[in-house]
Amino acid sequence: MDKQILQVTSALEGELLSERARIVQLCASITGNVDIAEDLAQEVLLEAWSHLHMLRDVDKQKQWMNGITRNVCLRWARRTGREPVQPLLLQDEDGDEYNAADFLADDYDIEVALEHKELIELLDRALALLPVETRTVMIQRYIEETPLAELAARIGARPNALAMRLQRGKLALRNLLTGELSHEAQAWLEFVRKTASEWEETSLWCVLCGQQRLLGTIDAQAGFVRVKCPVCCSHPDDVITSSYLPQTLRGIQSYKPALRRVLRWVDTFYGSGLERGYVACTHCDKTVPVRYELPITAPTWLKGSSRLHHTINTSCPFCGSDNWAALDCYALAAPEGLRFWQKHPRMRLLPINEVEAQGRPALLVTFESVKERASFSTLFERETYRKLDTFTEEN
Repeated sequence: MDKQILQVTSALEGELLSERARIVQLCASITGNVDIAEDLAQEVLLEAWSHLHMLRDVDKQKQWMNGITRNVCLRWARRTGREPVQPLLLQDEDGDEYNAADFLADDYDIEVALEHKELIELLDRALALLPVETRTVMIQRYIEETPLAELAARIGARPNALAMRLQRGKLALRNLLTGELSHEAQAWLEFVRKTASEWEETSLWCVLCGQQRLLGTIDAQAGFVRVKCPVCCSHPDDVITSSYLPQTLRGIQSYKPALRRVLRWVDTFYGSGLERGYVACTHCDKTVPVRYELPITAPTWLKGSSRLHHTINTSCPFCGSDNWAALDCYALAAPEGLRFWQKHPRMRLLPINEVEAQGRPALLVTFESVKERASFSTLFERETYRKLDTFTEEN
């Protein structure tokens, strides 16, 4: 039975793609705008694909697609303040006219739901929870009405890849609004709003510069901690870490124990990921490859430093969750690094050096004490970030 269902689903997906030319023509006919028709057709196909399980009668797939096309075009007309150029009556294969809305699943019509003030407010809050990259492209595409091709060119992505990214953003929104993460998302949002202007000075020194006390916010009930340096994090949105780990941090009320737990989690999570080449997403549990690239959501202090190309990125392309760590954070998270931090609480990060070790290109990450002549260093293989050696110097 499962095999049969998969075969039917695969066949339907193939038919959806074959409908593209007709949908483009239909969008152009309804809107009177040939330039926007391609973008609208892409949106129609993505919505049809993501709601394929709601097609109640396979024999009426074409009418169902027409209904989705109608909704998408109506949304576009409503957002742009334009009127459709023809009555929204469509024809079936026999030439008979019909109202396409009659063939939509009753619970599919998003327009009805979006008219409710409560849902609009909820969507606003959910958007605020999405990763910056995902939120930005969704706002530019669906709120600012930037054409898909123009937006893709602006961010340097292929239109098809951007379309899938937008679809994943929609799925992430749905997870936040209706899935098992809804309660956690709401708690996180309330905490961020409550603490947005409640940064407090901690007793911990910034490990980047070693000159400033860290500012922080912590919520023991939600399992959330953020810290930033008032000098290194010059942009208002920059932080050194923003960690939401309920299973790890819930009940922890002090900053140093919380950060030590975060670092131990970093050592286990990314250590395992670097060894296997993939991780399980902490939100949706999908398999995510480890990438050695700077995330778009990286703070300005990271983009402008020697740490630029030295990050471990496991952000999820499926649910849109943001998850990455700088290589020096991973170095400090090792047991030897935690012991050095315990003994030398005021230290700073030195520029990361490219060296040769064991006959291969390597990276040398070093923290040095501000008060004593002591340092902790880790050697990483340049291409894979595999740890080659760690050593501590004490004088």
